[in-house]
Amino acid sequence: MNRKKPIAIILNLCGLAGLCISAPSAQAKSPPTVSICSRLVAQLHASPATVLNENTMLPPWVVNASPYPAQRDPAYRHLPRDWRTMGGGGASPPTIESLPGTALSMVSEFSGSLDCLGYQFFERKREGAVQLLGSPPIQSDLCERDGTSGSLATVLGKPAFIVYGSDNPDINGPRLNIFPWKGTSWGPVCHVSIQWMYRYPVRLRYCGSDRAVCAAASKVAPAVDRRYERYWAEQNRDFNEIGTFSFRGFRFQDTVTVQGRALVARARHIAMSRVTAAESHRPTSWVRTQLSVEVALFSLRLGGKLYVASATNGTSLIRWIVPPAKGYFDDIGGNPPAANGSLLVVYQAPRARSHQLVPLAVLTVHSRVRGIKSIEAGDGYGPW
Repeated sequence: MNRKKPIAIILNLCGLAGLCISAPSAQAKSPPTVSICSRLVAQLHASPATVLNENTMLPPWVVNASPYPAQRDPAYRHLPRDWRTMGGGGASPPTIESLPGTALSMVSEFSGSLDCLGYQFFERKREGAVQLLGSPPIQSDLCERDGTSGSLATVLGKPAFIVYGSDNPDINGPRLNIFPWKGTSWGPVCHVSIQWMYRYPVRLRYCGSDRAVCAAASKVAPAVDRRYERYWAEQNRDFNEIGTFSFRGFRFQDTVTVQGRALVARARHIAMSRVTAAESHRPTSWVRTQLSVEVALFSLRLGGKLYVASATNGTSLIRWIVPPAKGYFDDIGGNPPAANGSLLVVYQAPRARSHQLVPLAVLTVHSRVRGIKSIEAGDGYGPW
């Protein structure tokens, strides 16, 4: 058989149609690589019910490594001396995370006023030896008080390091920056973001003689909770940035009148005196700081009348402010009263010589995920 003839025919066709001009460049292009984030988002889109039922995007597609005390691991004595002297002085004892089926591990500890994560990656070698590895190009410190953290994990069964965040009040869902481990180095980073949709169920725990006040407070309670969540996040962000709380007053309704400011000042004085008496073993400065941070007092107009209200996510101080005889908080629990929840109390406007705040309505509000607004993936390190 003459094998040259078909080749000659193909060459002639290329010359006539110009097909051979584009063929080499087409062959040189490889199909675009689909990032692990895009594949993860495809899984999430395919299983929205699973995402909502878990109330987290992690299982079963993302599984974090479980940390354990570093001293239990034979590799610990082969790590640099700095890691063998960690712990104490406010720092946590070091822990090690390892990914099953790989030689990849990470030793880490938390330290500093922001609980920042210090870490070192390594691979296990024979006879317990270790090889230190470089870190992925993370763009900022990972500090729990900043709302960021990091962990080794498997993403769709593949090893990776994940940076989680954040405490930004404008972000309503998980944010992940994923650095895939390629066996010898870290691959290009990509990010995944989920935006939740929330509902805010309200429970009226106590109502005084005026049912209209309770009904009006129940209507505004979800909006108060959303504003309080932002306020709390802003306070934490100020503390992390400048080392102290800003103590900016909490505002719910846009217009704050002179009368409203006077009522809030009066209520704050009453609350301070009651908490100081109850917490007599605490320094006055401590009580003042905790009260200003934990209990947001503000003026509230309902049905054309002006009241004073408080929003808080815990009960440790509010128990001393509100007369305890009614048992409003008996089944709320500790501090905070429940995950993703706040407590709203509406008080009678205090008079000039009042020594007690009289509650008219006590309500709890808990944010609950009701749906998924968006699930998106992107290349590069995603902003918080």
